[in-house]
Amino acid sequence: MNTMGALGRYSHPGVSVDAQRIGNILGDLALHWIRSATGQARIAEPLAALYQLYERCQVEDWDGEDAEAISFEALIEAEKLLRLLPSSIPTPEFLPEPTGSIAFEWYRGRNHVYVLSTAGKKAIEFAGLLGHGNEIHGRTNFEDSLPPAIQAQLREFFRQ
Repeated sequence: MNTMGALGRYSHPGVSVDAQRIGNILGDLALHWIRSATGQARIAEPLAALYQLYERCQVEDWDGEDAEAISFEALIEAEKLLRLLPSSIPTPEFLPEPTGSIAFEWYRGRNHVYVLSTAGKKAIEFAGLLGHGNEIHGRTNFEDSLPPAIQAQLREFFRQ
């Protein structure tokens, strides 16, 4: 059995030749886009930053203050979240959290900060200041799509 990631060649005995062919075409298209200037800025460079953060923080006590290691599951979930963000949203800053989570942070000013955090547990924690006195925080399930609550909060955050 030969299986590769989403951006590589894919073959599996249980998948038809036509499905494999379509998968390969889509993979080639994705690689072409990622290698473009737009793809580099939108996906490749942020992915590299995520992987560098993981390399730096994948061991216990990475901060010298008993921080939990960032798990591989947290990295994969963060990568999925990055890919699901609308292209109209600027790339966030990626920050390691002492709880072993990876945070996505957008800062637009003292009263305009929004943070998403993922730990590889099929959930996103969020917190934000969406203007003076407009605070939000909570947790939502995260599987295969960007949760509607997160979409709405991002629209609100970048609307101002």
